[in-house]
Amino acid sequence: ARFQRRYAGDRATVERGAIGLRAEPRLPSQRGIHLHGSLPVLDVDQWRALLASPGAGAGDGGAEVAALDVAVANLKVFDRRLNDLHLVAAQGRNGWHARLDLPALDIQVEHFEYGEKKLGRLELAAQPEGRDWRIEKLALAMPEGTLLADGRWQASASPPRTQLNVKLDVSNAGRFLARLQMPEGVRGATARLQGALS
Repeated sequence: ARFQRRYAGDRATVERGAIGLRAEPRLPSQRGIHLHGSLPVLDVDQWRALLASPGAGAGDGGAEVAALDVAVANLKVFDRRLNDLHLVAAQGRNGWHARLDLPALDIQVEHFEYGEKKLGRLELAAQPEGRDWRIEKLALAMPEGTLLADGRWQASASPPRTQLNVKLDVSNAGRFLARLQMPEGVRGATARLQGALS
């Protein structure tokens, strides 16, 4: 690590600095601390717990982290693991601007929950295409029915938008609606829906 400090009497304040993670630190020309390099493992869950602890945000008024350029081989976040990530971020006048380069996603979750909704088995396969994502497969399977979808998430659009081809097969509409915590309206009954969402 390298830091440039400003001294006022016996008090020293960091004005700019660089922290190299398995890399040679390069002192930035502008104010702030720049973090760059690579990590074999990063446990975001542990950092979240640490930053949420009392006094975690206390500082001496010196420079704060202003930019990140970090490659992570194995990232743990929200009890999930992702591999081979590259995060580039910088702090500007209007807050942080970031770009996260991800490899292809191939995710399977046996018991997927969204809020209080238990949505069964989840499968997701997606490929990055620049800032956008091609969704090759999105599947939810539960006793009452199945949802299959493919399409595209366009992060490069303004505003970002999602386009999906969706196929829904329901064997018990009443129980399916109850699982989604919606008023039943019907009992039993089957349903099949197919179309495009955007």
